[in-house]
Amino acid sequence: MKSIAVLSEVAMELCYLTATRKTIGVIAISEDEVELYLKKTTSPEVASFIKFGVNLLKTGSIFSPVLKMYFDAKMMECTRNPNISIEELKAIQYSIYLFEHVQKENVADILRVSENIVIFEYGDIFSFYESSEEVIQKFIRTLRFLREKDSEYVFVDRKEYEDYKSEGWKHNVD
Repeated sequence: MKSIAVLSEVAMELCYLTATRKTIGVIAISEDEVELYLKKTTSPEVASFIKFGVNLLKTGSIFSPVLKMYFDAKMMECTRNPNISIEELKAIQYSIYLFEHVQKENVADILRVSENIVIFEYGDIFSFYESSEEVIQKFIRTLRFLREKDSEYVFVDRKEYEDYKSEGWKHNVD
């Protein structure tokens, strides 16, 4: 099985951003806050790229070939950076695709797509759901938490989300 720690953190963050964007709007999202929290679980380079993506979304542009071009140009810089691992490059590449879903503000859709991407990278759908690995359990339960809050039309603030992601998921067993 492949390592999915960085990808799962990026996917969870973009799912959270989608839920936040849907309820309070993109302008209220702090790209500095996003970067700060992602730096705790990923590299500064990955956090910086996600911050870049949030800034692009805040320009109000629809996800178009031009916006994709900006992402691709930034991705080129990342590929040349020797401090970025393959796992991080993959997470960055997948994030470009996920940003398109963030913009649509469809929480159910981005949760489904994120889960599919992480499962694909993990390598085996059957062992994924049966896994006792902490990173996988955290990912599955955090996405479930966001799905439940979205279905109840409940806004999740950053503190509640970070509390759940750091400890709450451990107590929310099926």
